[in-house]
Amino acid sequence: MMDSGLRVDVGDYTKSMPWPLTNVYVIPGWRTPAGTAYALTAGRISFLLIFVSERTAYDRIGINVTVAAAGGSLCRVGIYAKGTDGWPGALILDGGTLATDAIAGVENVIALTLARGYYYTAGVCDDTPTITSLHFDHSDGPVDGFGANLTGVAYCGGYAAGEEGQVAGGLTDPAVALTTPADQRACGFVKLRRA
Repeated sequence: MMDSGLRVDVGDYTKSMPWPLTNVYVIPGWRTPAGTAYALTAGRISFLLIFVSERTAYDRIGINVTVAAAGGSLCRVGIYAKGTDGWPGALILDGGTLATDAIAGVENVIALTLARGYYYTAGVCDDTPTITSLHFDHSDGPVDGFGANLTGVAYCGGYAAGEEGQVAGGLTDPAVALTTPADQRACGFVKLRRA
């Protein structure tokens, strides 16, 4: 146990730190000095592995649109549990749809508390907005990257194509199977706000 303004209790993984900002937005477990612009693919649901280091309450879920898609376009976002096979499993939160037809940070109000552990963020759009995503070269993630061979170990999530129906119809429970591993640029765009 250590206490000097920052309190850490290793036994139950609690900590308290005065955050210098209000409205702290996070991709749990990830750190990046800068975001990168990334054009999403319509109908592709993307999953990013995240790590929540302590029991944390969140009150917003959102994305940042930097290049608008067509009028009326939407992106649905949510949170999945990590399944026993390590891939996205049970749906924890369907965070609803967000408009992607204007340049803006867009968010929905949620009431979500996650215990310490691994989860997946999820997002699927019905058009091709450009959003702010984790930077490919300058992001530190919560897990080792993985790859299918010795040429690269940059994957930290993945996606499945052909999932346009989830935008209007809601996220599936359990998650659809990933068909393609992907890096954080393709998957790291859904953010949570600490309550």
